Amino acid sequence: MAKVKVKRSSTESRARITILSIILILIVASIVSVEMSKRWLYPDYYIYKSSKLTSQARIVQLSDLYGKSFGKGNAKLVNSVEILKPDIIAITGDMLPANAMENDVDALCDILTQFKALAPVYYALGDTENDFIAENGKEFLTKIKNAGAIVLDGKYEDITIPNEIKPLELRIGGVYGDLNPGDVSYGKVQRFMNDFCFTDKIKILLTHDGKGLLNYGYISSWNVDLTLSGHTLGGVVRVPVFGGLFGVDGGFFSKYSKGKFDHDENGYKSSIVSAGLGTDRDFPPRFNNLPDLVCVDMERDLTD
Repeated sequence: MAKVKVKRSSTESRARITILSIILILIVASIVSVEMSKRWLYPDYYIYKSSKLTSQARIVQLSDLYGKSFGKGNAKLVNSVEILKPDIIAITGDMLPANAMENDVDALCDILTQFKALAPVYYALGDTENDFIAENGKEFLTKIKNAGAIVLDGKYEDITIPNEIKPLELRIGGVYGDLNPGDVSYGKVQRFMNDFCFTDKIKILLTHDGKGLLNYGYISSWNVDLTLSGHTLGGVVRVPVFGGLFGVDGGFFSKYSKGKFDHDENGYKSSIVSAGLGTDRDFPPRFNNLPDLVCVDMERDLTD
């Protein structure tokens, strides 16, 4: 029996080539996005305005490094911070990898020393730091303090930033926990927050996980002007229009995975959530989610 040859039309061939080309482009784009999300440092600029500010200042926030290295000795990260010329460097935790070793602490201390040469470094602890302390003791705190970090663990400092026009007075504090005002087990945290909020100065709070403040609405209970947090990793996978896909504590498309969120009509009470610099997981990798170097310009609001 003779074989019947099926001749494909040129239209069908072009359609197949088009589909295969699209698939190939998507695969290449995905690989490029994953690699960029590992290696490219992305300055994320925000403006915070308040009539209480007497002059300008710049804060650079670092979060969720997880021991990742941007170049030898993290030179690329240090250089990127230096270019931004911060008045304050704010660290909101999880700079150590999970199951960190002493060499990870040494690497962290090395970059803290370099940051200290650029601006005062204020450090609020995250999950990995607290896990390391629970396993290895509080010598970690001594090491990062000796490296130049000012550790804000249930503590605050009143600081003055020099300015040619007028020095800027701020209160900056750090605390670990969800800041539930009704949880009596957090008595120490509540006392700290009450003391921290008792001032007319601009109050900047560093806290690793802002879930309680933002998702549960506890922010309304505390008189804080600007809150800086991390932990979310930007939802790991950033979906255009919809935002971060995964919540690190479960759920999908959390509203508060990354960005600036205002809690009053003037924006005088705001929170900024960093997508972080690294990741605590191999899968899924960060996708469409560049390492986040948060840069906050604080400016006086002259309209009020």
